[in-house]
Amino acid sequence: AIVADDDPGIRNGLKATLESMGLDVFLAFSSLEAVTIASRMQATLVILAIKMPQLDGVRACARIRALPGYASTPIVMLTSNDTERVRAIASGAGATMFLTKPFGAATLMVALSELLTNDAPTFQVMHDKAVRATGHGVFTELGSSPPGYQGYLAPSSEEEQILETLFKPAGVIVADDDPLIRSVLKAKLEAIDQDVFLAHNGLEAVELASRVQASLVILDIKMPKLDGILACEKIRQLAGYAQTPIVILTFDDTEQAQRLTSRAGATMFLVKPFGSAALMLALSRYLPIDENKIQEIRSAAVRAAGGTVFAKMHS
Repeated sequence: AIVADDDPGIRNGLKATLESMGLDVFLAFSSLEAVTIASRMQATLVILAIKMPQLDGVRACARIRALPGYASTPIVMLTSNDTERVRAIASGAGATMFLTKPFGAATLMVALSELLTNDAPTFQVMHDKAVRATGHGVFTELGSSPPGYQGYLAPSSEEEQILETLFKPAGVIVADDDPLIRSVLKAKLEAIDQDVFLAHNGLEAVELASRVQASLVILDIKMPKLDGILACEKIRQLAGYAQTPIVILTFDDTEQAQRLTSRAGATMFLVKPFGSAALMLALSRYLPIDENKIQEIRSAAVRAAGGTVFAKMHS
């Protein structure tokens, strides 16, 4: 698949999602670059943002359609401007599908299944793939998948609203020396009914854990007095914390960093910067969940993938 978008977050999110579907992805930073890539290889799918520098997505679509072997290749146009006029222009250039931003991983999965397979995925398969795609590279369960990309596709607004009511109340320790990250994490966790205990450094986090039995611990890897790795080791040794999920926050998305945090006893490696949706999907593995909300999330994902979010041209 060829993916062209001048927004690095969208590029990387699409790459992660498409690779989770088994596709090889070739990234382009502009439409002109996408045309060049298409002239050198035969892709099975092309995704183009409409607004890009050097050459817009509509003109790039027309040029790719004119290349040998691309007469029937699916070409998906991405845009925030969902109007009949824009659709008509994209259709006239040869686009196969029109996908409106913002869209979630689940929406993308269902939309592309219309183009790449005969049968749409079942609710369960779609949900599982969407969760994996959304988290791939943004969060990694230690001992499982390798590091990936700092991009993600968030759930739809309806999916995220349901996610916010998914969790049962629990206690969470958050340690980060950055006041902004502390306050953001606190606000997000309290919004889903979690009791939050804040620490400014690793030493405070260990002292808190010795007094409070938390259901989850979130530690920044670089902090004064005691870094996140040493704090993780000390917390693991405390009574009641042998199995408690411990999430490490870091900008250092390397295998060496993952090995260090894994040896310290961390459960998950969360790469900064991350969005609130990625955070919630990551933490949903470890916070107590209201099982009745699971089916609501699946249904919301299916509704998000309806005709208002994506539309096949000429259909």
